[in-house]
Amino acid sequence: MNRHFIILIFSCFVCHTLFAKSLKVYKHVDNKGVTHYSSKKPKGVNFKILNIRCPECVWKNTVNWHTTPLILDKYELDIQKYARRFNLKPSLIKAIIH
Repeated sequence: MNRHFIILIFSCFVCHTLFAKSLKVYKHVDNKGVTHYSSKKPKGVNFKILNIRCPECVWKNTVNWHTTPLILDKYELDIQKYARRFNLKPSLIKAIIH
């Protein structure tokens, strides 16, 4: 799986507003070279703190998620394209977007 692609998806859907609160994310790389992200401070490893602007943090008290419709087909062509390109299941990309 292409790490840069996952970071791009994460950045696009979490960091798309300038007026959001900041979310503290801990990043560390394990001894196998795998990058991990967590909202919880990792123990026993060196880590970096990323301050990510979080639109959900602002909206969570004002949006009624039960009545807000999901737009199911808007990005379908792009989802299918990148799923094939990076050998991912389209449902994984849709879950990340959601």
